[in-house]
Order: sequence, then structure tokens, then C-alpha cells
Amino acid sequence: MGKKKGKKQSKQSTSSTTVGSSTQQSQQERQLPQQSSSRSVRERDPELSQSQQSSSQHGSIEGNQNVSKKDTSKKSQKSKSQYTIPSLSFQPPLPPPSSSSSQPPLPPLPPSPSPSQSLPPLPPLPSSSSSSPSFPSLPKSSLSSQPPQPQKPVSFASLLKSKPSSSQSQPPQQWQQPSQQLQQSPQQWQQPSSSSQEPQQIWPQQSQEQSQVWPYPSQEQPQVWPYPSQEQPQVWPYPSQEQPQVWPYPSQEPMQVWPQQSQEPPQVWPQQSQESQQMWPLPSQQLQPPPQQWQQPSQQWPQPSQQSQLTQVWPQPSQKSHQSSQKWRQPSKSSQEAQQKSAKRLPPSQLSPQRAEPLPKKSLSPSQKSELPSPRSLSPSKKSESSSSSSYTEKEKLTKSVAGQLALSIPTRKNPNVCGTLGRPITVEINAMALEFQNLVTNISQYDVAISPDKPKCLMRSIFEEFRKKNFPTRYPAYDGNKIAYSANDLPFYTHIEDDVTIFENDHEKIFHIEMKKAAAIDLSFLKNVKPGFNETLGTQSGIQALDVILRHGPLSYCFPVGRSIFWQPMGRADSLSNGMELWIGSFQSAILGWKPLLNVDVAHKGFPKAQNVIDLMKELCLRGENRDITLEDVNQGKQKIIKFLVGLKVHYVIPNIPSSKRTQLVRGFVECPRINVFARSDGTSSTIEDYFRNEKNYIIRYPTLPCLWIGPETKKIYVPPELCTIAPGQTVRRKMDEMQTSKMIRFAATSSDRRKEKILEGFRALKINDHPTMRNEFNLSVKSEFERVPARVLNAPKLNYNNNDIVSVMKGVWRAKKFLNPSTLLDKQWTIINLVSGRIKDRDMYRLCDMLREGARAVGMFMGDALKPFQSCNNQLISLSHCFDKLKQNGIKLVIVIISDFNDSYSNVKQVSELRLGMLTQCIKSITVERKLNAATIGNILLKINSKLNGVNHEICGQVRPAILSPDCILIGADVTHPSPDAKNIPSIAAVAASCDRTAFRYKIEIRLQQPRQEIISDFAEIVKTLLRYYYRCTGIQPRKIIIYRDGVSEGQLTQVLHYELTALQNAFRSLSKDHSYHPSVTFLVVQKRHHIRFFPTDRRNSDDRNFNVQAGTIVDTHITHPSHIDFYLVSHASIQGTARPTKYKCVFNQLDMTEDQIEELTYYLCHMFARCTRSISYPAPTYYAHLAAFRARAFIQNVPIQLNKLQDEQVKVRVVLNEDVPMFYV
Repeated sequence: MGKKKGKKQSKQSTSSTTVGSSTQQSQQERQLPQQSSSRSVRERDPELSQSQQSSSQHGSIEGNQNVSKKDTSKKSQKSKSQYTIPSLSFQPPLPPPSSSSSQPPLPPLPPSPSPSQSLPPLPPLPSSSSSSPSFPSLPKSSLSSQPPQPQKPVSFASLLKSKPSSSQSQPPQQWQQPSQQLQQSPQQWQQPSSSSQEPQQIWPQQSQEQSQVWPYPSQEQPQVWPYPSQEQPQVWPYPSQEQPQVWPYPSQEPMQVWPQQSQEPPQVWPQQSQESQQMWPLPSQQLQPPPQQWQQPSQQWPQPSQQSQLTQVWPQPSQKSHQSSQKWRQPSKSSQEAQQKSAKRLPPSQLSPQRAEPLPKKSLSPSQKSELPSPRSLSPSKKSESSSSSSYTEKEKLTKSVAGQLALSIPTRKNPNVCGTLGRPITVEINAMALEFQNLVTNISQYDVAISPDKPKCLMRSIFEEFRKKNFPTRYPAYDGNKIAYSANDLPFYTHIEDDVTIFENDHEKIFHIEMKKAAAIDLSFLKNVKPGFNETLGTQSGIQALDVILRHGPLSYCFPVGRSIFWQPMGRADSLSNGMELWIGSFQSAILGWKPLLNVDVAHKGFPKAQNVIDLMKELCLRGENRDITLEDVNQGKQKIIKFLVGLKVHYVIPNIPSSKRTQLVRGFVECPRINVFARSDGTSSTIEDYFRNEKNYIIRYPTLPCLWIGPETKKIYVPPELCTIAPGQTVRRKMDEMQTSKMIRFAATSSDRRKEKILEGFRALKINDHPTMRNEFNLSVKSEFERVPARVLNAPKLNYNNNDIVSVMKGVWRAKKFLNPSTLLDKQWTIINLVSGRIKDRDMYRLCDMLREGARAVGMFMGDALKPFQSCNNQLISLSHCFDKLKQNGIKLVIVIISDFNDSYSNVKQVSELRLGMLTQCIKSITVERKLNAATIGNILLKINSKLNGVNHEICGQVRPAILSPDCILIGADVTHPSPDAKNIPSIAAVAASCDRTAFRYKIEIRLQQPRQEIISDFAEIVKTLLRYYYRCTGIQPRKIIIYRDGVSEGQLTQVLHYELTALQNAFRSLSKDHSYHPSVTFLVVQKRHHIRFFPTDRRNSDDRNFNVQAGTIVDTHITHPSHIDFYLVSHASIQGTARPTKYKCVFNQLDMTEDQIEELTYYLCHMFARCTRSISYPAPTYYAHLAAFRARAFIQNVPIQLNKLQDEQVKVRVVLNEDVPMFYV
């Protein structure tokens, strides 16, 4: 695996770029690294304007120039070495300070879980000694067989409690090497050793010849070890080849990836090299051969996500890398065999010398408590859902094992009663209601409920209610509809009761057996003690879950549950969503623990299948509003739509004039029509379905030529005419709604805040929560019927800086763009337009678009020369697009404007050809935009994207108000994992990470990975972070000392596991970036959550800026509804265009930077103004939004492309973008 990863890294390296401003930069600015290529994707914000949504993506980095590789003269010993790069001149670094200031190495990370878990954790890396004697080069034949010495694991809690030392403000010593030592003796680089121990290298050497992809002469390449006790596969699987080439070009000499001072090909492990390895290299730095104890290929170090990464020295920006012309090539057969061989599951003793034993059931040690879970084991399973509540599920075991030390990492407020102070104070209402529990029964008994035989959930409550009436009619326990029930004190039996009950289903009596066992006792007295500073425990969470079941029990006895929402059948006529769906309005409710217990209530909207005759459904799907009878030809044309809609739904089947024939059955499919469908009867004769209904049921079928429905059990062949079936009401479907249905849903649901408040209160009154005996008689609990009023603040918007220090103020979340801070340039015939909708878009439309783009470019400071003409037209097929783009690339085109259709896959086809195959920038524009919406505002939005894609910078935060935390050594990271729709099959989840790559915090580079479906943890997070840190160093010359991460897509249920895994991955990434583990940047980790139901309602019209009566942009609430002790807040950072503004929730889960509440809140709000695609503040920070866009782009890359989920590592090439190095913001 390690060899294959090394090979893949060399294959995906792209042209290096250099960035700089002056020759008088600091030493850190002279050390610019290079990193491997990455991938990209995009997602749309539903609250952006329509003109912004119609625009496509664009990207940028600083203006980089390719560095020439022509200087390949031999290296000579000079008194003064110098590396010259365009616009930068690098001199040898100054001598380092005294070694006494070096930082202690980071303690090792917790051990990995048992090998039975499907996805291996991140193991701790071996530490290297603080002092290393000079180590001479060894010949290839003299490799030692000593295995590495394992380290003792430490608990994750001790790692999280440690804060960065004050010495971290100075860079580690290995980045400050003396220039004199560079010129004279390489051995002087190594520190004197107080012992005879030899230095440990980060990556061991193999006992065979390897080719090196190394930037400096006389350097040696550290290598990755395979798994232990296993025959070591070759890194370069080329038969009969001693020195395999870096790139598999036929009949070509090995290519020198880095510019050498020698014209000789790079040597494999040269003998004269004696310098030690550094992760952040200097211009003249050389590598030392690995020590002897690492030279035996019998020990292995597993890497995250079952990948063995090749740790590369950070290259210089003057280096120019090569890229293969075949971007879609697959791994060679020998490489695949090597990967399959190394991926075999091994016993625990062979995986790592530091792997811990399986987690015992009793007395966990600290190292076992910090054991890292497998990401795949965190996904929900049917087994865990169906298990008894008294027995812990795997998730509960994990939570108990890590909750203690993770609680230490989540920062708390220094003063629980004092939060942020910035901004103008106001008061807002929130859709949460206080609980009244003066006489609440606090001793709660929890019971396990088992019903046999298993039945659908819609019958479970009816069965339990009959059981209650029969056995304890004066008690009203709360039942969750599955396997748990709660009562106030004990029910009138000891610990166990079982009985049979009878209910009617389809006019038939059915007997069910119910068994109840007491499982636990829960104390709800903590509800009376909740206040600022209150600390949650595992018992607190169990109490909140019990309280939630109690509050939902009454309404669910007569409504339809969908997730945490409750729906009821509309009293009048429901709004139609078209194509067989209608809109139901319900209510969402959830118990939350703020500064006091609250009930969050909100309005809910969902599309349900319309309860109508199946014939009417066929007409709606096939005739599209035509007023005529449906025919067999119509059904055949819309057959796939009908099958997709009906299969899996329940229908009521009844024969007219025979009420006793009514049945409710599941639709299995379609069969032949009644006129020709013949079946065998019990008397041995045969008959058609049409004759059977006419003779036996006295019913004449009206549509004898339409297909019959197959209903009922799969083992039975029950065929009935569709006209006798009606779709049952209240059924939920998991499939995704089409564009028309989604558009109508948004239009119906997007109401003003006043109207939304009315609908919330109407739904609360309809539920009659306080009237149910479970609330009133069993638990003595009630809910207030009015919204809570809480204090809020309105933060001041930042000032933005454009060209010539033109400062712009933000008003109501919007500002007017000036000339771009760093405008880009397109010379004559460097851009053109392609039309994929030739039937609708004419030549005059394209020429008008061309003129408007050039005129708009002048207004924002860009230069767009004359386009390449005549403009071309082609279809959206991959072959035609490839042929067309190939010709344009040969003409030196830098940007292609593509006019696409609104209704086909042309967007994904364009991106697959241009960005994956050819590495060309494209800007897609929908045809409807060119036809109807081509105005100055639309052109301005398009130019925002084009300038960013061409490495321009639109604007930055003004230095007068720029947060102090945004110093040059601060990097911002946004991360997200998007999942396929519920009805999708064999579609992977996509992990996307975006990180800033310049000092303005405007440009972001992305990394994307394909993952197993529904996997929330980013399994390759360590390698992704390493790649992005190297790229930031390459672009700015500064090593990041402060890292701020905005992590999106984490639910409350998986917060603990994701936090534990990804923080551990971060520590592994930092340790591997320096030989002596001295690189310790400080990290602040925030979780971004949008899937909640908290809304703000202004109490004063003066605190609203729009016609929908929404709160102002910048409104923040960090008290009362937030956690009693943690640092979290709700922020409305945007001006809502339609509907009620939804605040975004932020939770700080790690804070090594020791940022205050005001610092976190101000930085978060300012970053919402740094989005490249519009001149409006957005609903969440730009790093997170870019991660969404990256994920969306990855979806386009794999659309209609088969993905093998069992070979995801090989499939990563299908989202590997050629452009990611030189123009990192191609995805916007």
C-alpha cells in the first residue's frame, strides 16, 4: 500500500508555482513547499439570490508562474549558494538559535482499536531522539535487520489537556539551518548525541533499489513499510527493471522531477549523502540514509484509512513538477495485486507493535479508554436499532469509553454567566417554550418492550395501548413506538410482565404477545438544577431522551411520525406539489437543554403521496394535465415513472359493492393486463382476470388493457386491476423530489417570520400536548404556550478593502463591488464561448454575451481581450466535447465560457472533460440566463467567479478591523462530508476539505476523498491536512502556527466519535511534518450545524431590515438557549432573501488558541463576508461553504461514472483534478 501511494503521489504531482512579493522576506518566506494535487466539488446555498444561483464556479490562487527546469548543471561547491525564482531570490538561511530552545516532542497518541473494525485508526508515529549523531551513508547491501522500538501509548486526555508552550512562537530549529554549514560540511547539520543511539527516520528504507522523486541532489528517499510478517511487494511494480522511472512514459529516460545542478539522472540512495532528513526543507538541504534499525522490512507501520503514505520532504517553490498526459490511467495490474496483498487482514500481533488488545468489559485503562474507533463502525446499523435498551449498543460502549477524556477537551466558558459583549444589544423571541415541572415526578422507570410477531411501526402503538388498557388501565406510561417505555415510578408489577392482546387488521383478528421488563431507573431531578455552568453527564443525556419520549407520546397516538416531526392529515384540500405528491404541514418538537429545560417547537413541511386512485395517478404522471382517458400507449411511455412511484407503497384494494373485500397491501410491481392475464383456478380450469371479475365478482373492469398491479406478499401472486386500488394516506417516501416539486415546496414553505410564528403556534395548539393523560396524570408535566424572550446582539459588519485601498462598508448584509483587489487578465484569443444549446441560443446571443463580459470586466479592473472567434457549437456528448476542447487547448485557450441546458447532464460532462481530462478552466452559464437574465448584475456575478478562477483576489477584510487572530501564520480550514440521497445505490459519500492558501484568507485550496456511503468521519484527514499545510507553506513561505477549523456535517449523535478521531488525526499529521516532532501548531476546532429548528423573531420592527420581518444580519444569541457551560452560539450572518432566516449554530469543541467568545464570534461573522461568488454575506463561513462547493463538484465528476465501493482507493483517480495546483479555486 505504501508503495502504491508513493507511486500515485508522483503521478498526480502538477506544475509547481511560486508566489512572492519582495526579496526582503523573512527566512520562513524563503521556504516555499510543494504539495500533491487534489480534487474539488461545489454546493449551492438555498438562500442566495437567483442570479447568484444561476452562475457557475470559479477559482484562484496567487499569481504564480511556472519555474523553468532548464537549469540542470552539475552541483558545485560554492562559498555562497543561491536559488533564484521569478520575483524572488532565496539566500541560504541564517544559523539557528541555541539548541536549548527546542521544544519537547509531542507524546505519542492513543493506541488503535482491534483489527475487527473495518477501517483502521490513525496509529502513533515513532518518535526520534532529540539528539542525533552524524550518520554515514550505507551501501544498499548493508541494510540492518533491527526492528524499530515501539513507544508506550499515552491517553488522549493527557494530549488534549496539554497547551502549546510559549516557545511555539519561534519556528523549530530544523527550519533555521546555518548557511555556513550548508556550504562546508553536511555533517554539521546533525546535533551531537549524548548516547550511542542512532537517529530514527520517519519512514524506513527498503532492502532493494528504489527510484527517488527527490528535489535535491544526493538525497535519499525515505520509504514506507508494508505490513509485518509479510513478503514485501516492490514499490515500483515493473518487471525486469532495476531503476523504475517516476512516470511510466514509454522509451523515455527517468525524468528529473526537481531541477538538479547535475545533468546526470538521479541516483538511488547515493553513497556520499550524510545529511539528516527534514520535513520542512531548506534550499541546500540533503538527506541522510535511514538508520540501521529501520532497514529490515519485517516491521510495518499501518497508516490512516489503510493507506501507507510516503512522507515527502517539503519541496522548494522553484521546483517544477511533471504531470502525465493520461489523467484517467488506472493502476497497473502488479500495483493492484500489491495493494490487495497488503490490504489482507492480519492478526493484532502483526498489525503494529503498539496496537492495543480488544476493549475489555471491565476496568478500562487510560490507554484503552482513548482507543480510536473505526469510522465504519460508527454508522447506524439495524442490529443496534433492534437491540434491547438494557444492553449497550456498540455506540453506547464507545461513548462511555471516550466521553470522560473528551469532556476534558471541550472548552467551557470562563464565566458561565457572561458571554460575548460585542455589538448592539437587543431582545428577540425564539421558538422554544419553557417546561413547568414544579410537581414533576423525578423517579422514572424505564422498561424494555418486546412484541411478537414483528409488525410495522404503525401498529406498535395500537398494540401497546391495548396491552395498557388490559393490564394497568389507570396508568399512562410513555411509549416510543419501538422498544422502550417510561413510567412515573414503577408500574403495578414487579420487574416482568407478559400477556397476549388481540387487534383487528384488514378485518381479521390477530394475536400479539407483549413482554415488558424493567431495564433502568432514571432520575429527572437534574431538570430543576439546570443553570449556567451546569455540566452534563451520561445520566443527563438519558434523562433528556426520556423527557423527549414523554412530550411526544400524546401527539403520536393520533398523528403520523416522520423523524422528529409529527404530521396530520390536512383538514381541507392540501397544496399539490405535482406528479402525485402533496404538501402536508406538521409540527417539529424536541426537548433541548439550555440554561433551563426547553421545548423547541417549529413548523414542518413534507411531501406525501396523494391519496388517490391509481388510475388518476397514471393520468397525472403520463398525460401532464391533458383532459382525456389514458391508454396503454400512454402507460408504456411513462411506465418507469409509474413503477418508481408505486412500488413500495401501500394501497387500499376494494371491490365496489363488496365492502368486506377491502384490504391494505404493498405494491410489488406490474404484470400483464386483465384481458390477456390468464391464471389457473382451484377447480383445474383457467380464466383471464377480466372474466373472473365479470363472472365471479359481478364487476366489469373499465380499463382491461392497462397493466395489473401485483400486490400482497412476495410469495403470493395477487393480481388486481389498478382502478380498484387507492393509495393509502400518510405514507413517507425516501426518494428525492424532482426539481418542480422542490421548487413548489420552497415557495409554500418560505413565509415571512410573522406568518411562520402563527403556523408554529397553530401546530402547537393542534397537538394538545398538555391535555394528554401521560403529561397531566402520569408525570405532572406541562409546557408554556408562549415563546421565550432572550437577549441578543447585532454585531458590526466588517469593512472590505478593494483596489487602491478603496474601502467599502457593508449595509444590511450587502455591499457594492469596486475594482478587484487583484484583477486577472485574459489576453486576446485566450478565451472563447461554446454553445451546447444551439437550438435555443443563436450567434447573436453569444456575441452579446461576449460584449457584455468585456464591458463588465473593465468596470471591475479586469482586462479581457478579444475572444477567439468564431464561437463553436456542439452537443453535450463526451466524445464531441472532448474533440472540441482538445482543439481549444491546442490554441492556448485559458478559459472557456460554456452555455449549457437546464435539463440534462451537460454540466457534469463539461466538468469531467475540461477539469479531469484536459486541465482547462470553464465557466458554465445556463441557457435561460443568456436568454432572459443577461443584465449588469448577472454579468457582475459571473466576473466574480472568473476573476477567482484566474488567480485573482476580489476583496479582503480591511486591515483596520481585521481580527488579530488572522495573522500570516494562521490557516483557516473548512471540512464537510456529504452523503448520497437515501434511495441512491452504490454511490459513495464525499469528504471535502478547503484550506486558505494566502494571507488575505480569500483563496482556498481543496482536497476531496471518496468514502463509504453514510460514513461521517473523514478517514484520510491526517494526509489531507498535511497536504494543505504544505501548500500554504509553499504559497506564503510561512509555517502555520495557528489552525482554525470549521467542521460541518456532524450530528449531535456522532460529535463525540468524530471529535476523537479527527483530533487524533490532526496530531498525527503535525508529528509527521517534522523529524523530531517539534511542530506543534495550536488548533481551535468549531462544529457548524445548520440542521436545527431554532428561529429568531424580532420584538421590534426597528430591529428588522426586510419586508419579511427577519432579524438583521449579524444577530447573535449565545445565552439561554445555548449549552449551560460550553462555548456555543447561534448567528444569523446573512440577509434572508425569502422566508424566515435560519441561524447557524456553532460549537467550539477544542480551543488551544484560547480564543474568547468575542474573538470566535467576530471571526466567524467576518468570514461570512469573504465568499468569492457574491457581494452579500452568506449564512456560514467561507471555508465551510467552499467545502460544500468542492463536494458538489465531486458529485459532478462521478455522475454516470460507475464507482466500485470495494476499491475506493483505486477510484480516487476519478476525482483527481489536474487544475488543483496552479488554479486552486477552479471549483467556485
